[in-house]
Amino acid sequence: PTMVVFLLTVLVEGFAADQTSCLGPPHLLATFHGGSSSSDVNQVYAYTRDGCLLSAAVLAGGPVLDELRGVLVLPSGDLLVANANKDATKLLVYGGCNATSPRRAYRAVVAEQSATLVHPYGLALHGTGDVFVSNQDTYTVLRYTNTSGLGPWASTVFVQ
Repeated sequence: PTMVVFLLTVLVEGFAADQTSCLGPPHLLATFHGGSSSSDVNQVYAYTRDGCLLSAAVLAGGPVLDELRGVLVLPSGDLLVANANKDATKLLVYGGCNATSPRRAYRAVVAEQSATLVHPYGLALHGTGDVFVSNQDTYTVLRYTNTSGLGPWASTVFVQ
């Protein structure tokens, strides 16, 4: 028998009162760890706080995704997603949502695979706007300090 295991990352997304609403936030964003097979799920889903599915495809456009891991809402409202395939590592930015749809349009790849960015797992936002990315295969945590633009973002090794 074949056993299929999905890795699920859940992020509670909330907005300040003056920000654009995304179908009554806060809602949950969940990444699904798929693979390279056409039947694998490589997408971010959006759910209401009570578990109702809003969208099975939050990400619209962009490169082919493979093994999504971390997801993070940036201060701009954009969504940062870690594509974790160890041979195709990328950090991607998708635009903000709007009041009628949780879908987000592809904007840019802000970081490509490097000697230290391989198989990213977790994403965290610091109060300064810096983004921290943990990497499963290099045992590093990278710090990205200029995260307001669409890149490419430069990193420094924060922990090794």
